[in-house]
Amino acid sequence: MARNQQGFGGTPEENRVWGDCHKHDVLSWLHEQLGTELYLEIGVDEGLSLARPPRRALGIDPRPTATPG
Repeated sequence: MARNQQGFGGTPEENRVWGDCHKHDVLSWLHEQLGTELYLEIGVDEGLSLARPPRRALGIDPRPTATPG
């Protein structure tokens, strides 16, 4: 944490994958294709990707910024 002074999450350009697709859209497609029962994410940043799974999601982050809701 002390070493990374720039924070986490990446720039908007870094959050895009090859083509014009956002990484969260890729996650949604993977959830749909795989039919996962549980999604585990380590390093969730603000937790935006945890809203994508159609079923249960668990996020673990050493620097949480998401507010439980």
